[in-house]
Amino acid sequence: MTVSESLPRPQEDAKWLITSSGAVRIVLLMCIRNNIVLFEKRQLTPPNAPPLTPAYIGNLQQNAMPLLVRHATYTQKPYSLQEVEVTANNGVAGAPMILPLSTGAGGR
Repeated sequence: MTVSESLPRPQEDAKWLITSSGAVRIVLLMCIRNNIVLFEKRQLTPPNAPPLTPAYIGNLQQNAMPLLVRHATYTQKPYSLQEVEVTANNGVAGAPMILPLSTGAGGR
């Protein structure tokens, strides 16, 4: 867990967690500012994905599937899969955020 003044530092920490060993599949970040709480779910792209353009990230976000098998992390890049924003005035935007708790048969 990281406590930080801004979101870029925890995003860098998430990148390290995801790419260091391949054991971490999803990282959930939480940023609290004034009357806003932002939850950001980050994971790795599929192996050998094309460059991370806004269009490709949008496609990944629309067709999100958790990575069920460990791959060599050097063939994957971390990205923001989903953001949920909670505000005092406007309620919740971007929900629901689904966090898979199992990677399938034999997974932990």
